Amino acid sequence: VIMVDASRDGWGALVWRHGKAYELAAGWSCTIRASAHAEPFAAACAIEACRKMFGTIGNAAVISDHSALVTAQRRWESAHGGFSAAYPLNAFFEAFYEEGKRRDVFFVDGESNLADGPSRGNRLGQEMRTRAIDLAMPSLEAFTCPFTERTQPRMG
Repeated sequence: VIMVDASRDGWGALVWRHGKAYELAAGWSCTIRASAHAEPFAAACAIEACRKMFGTIGNAAVISDHSALVTAQRRWESAHGGFSAAYPLNAFFEAFYEEGKRRDVFFVDGESNLADGPSRGNRLGQEMRTRAIDLAMPSLEAFTCPFTERTQPRMG
């Protein structure tokens, strides 16, 4: 499970894998002014960082406050979606999807996004920092994913 957020100068993520939690944070190589670009790029960066840390990822869930990641995602039951006219979204989908793996994106309100803290205070060009943290993984039931039966979309 990867919870991710972006800011003007960088991105941050909280990652839970096999009962352990990690905080990741890095600066952008240049300022990204549009949230519509920063959020998908942050999610793609977090996916690539997890691949470097763990090798394979397996089934995965990304939690983001960027609704376009959620609404444009591939529908697991039909395999439709997972592409966009926007390059930043496509870069995320290209990094995220892997054949034979279950991958879903969930929505969290910006005020409830725990990755907001690690996304802030980064400097442009800052290398990625990783540290183990003591943080329980939230239940995915608490977030919305419009393509599962257990939740209803709240994209307001």
